[in-house]
Amino acid sequence: MLNINGAGAATYSSNRNLPMVADNSTDAIWSSWGGTWRDVVILDQNNEIYDSFNLTTYSLSSQTNYDTLKQLLIDAASP
Repeated sequence: MLNINGAGAATYSSNRNLPMVADNSTDAIWSSWGGTWRDVVILDQNNEIYDSFNLTTYSLSSQTNYDTLKQLLIDAASP
């Protein structure tokens, strides 16, 4: 998993376990993926977008949402 911060978005640092990449206006990964704030963009084994999951809309404090995201990650990693 990799965390991409949108170009121009505030950066933060703390004890996080995910790698953090700051996007830039040249690469514009976030915008080319149609990313919105707090999106989890899930890539498949070919590094193509498999699905996305917004953590604002679907809070992980809900067990159903947590299970859904977990299954999406498992499905994307499966051949």
